Amino acid sequence: MNKFRKRPVVIEAMRFTYPVTQEFRDFVGDSLGAVEKLRRPEAIACAVIKNREDGPADEAKHIATEGEWIIKGLSGHFYSCDPDIFAQTYEAVVETVTPRGTRKPPHMSAFHEVETVTPP
Repeated sequence: MNKFRKRPVVIEAMRFTYPVTQEFRDFVGDSLGAVEKLRRPEAIACAVIKNREDGPADEAKHIATEGEWIIKGLSGHFYSCDPDIFAQTYEAVVETVTPRGTRKPPHMSAFHEVETVTPP
C-alpha cells in the first residue's frame, strides 16, 4: 500500500452559522442556495451549497449543516467539512507584514472563523 501526504496549500474557509451573515454570503456568492431552519429551538440550520463541478447548478447540491466549515477548494468550488475533520486537517495561517508593508506569503492553510450566533 502506498502512503500520501497532503500538499501544504492555503485554502479559504468560513464556518456556516445561523443566521447567515453578509460576510458569509459574500464569501460563498452564487454557490449559496436556500438556507433553512425549523422553528424548534433544538433545530439545526441547513444550507444548500451548489457545486458546479458536480454538474448543472440545479442538480449539484450539497447540504451543509450549522457549524460545518465551508471550504473554497483550489478550483474555486465550495464544499462542507465537519468541524472535527477540519480541526485535524487545517491550521490557521498567520500572515506577517514586513517593515515595507508587504505581506509575506503564508506557508500553511488558512481559515476565518465567524462567531456562532444563537437565534432568539
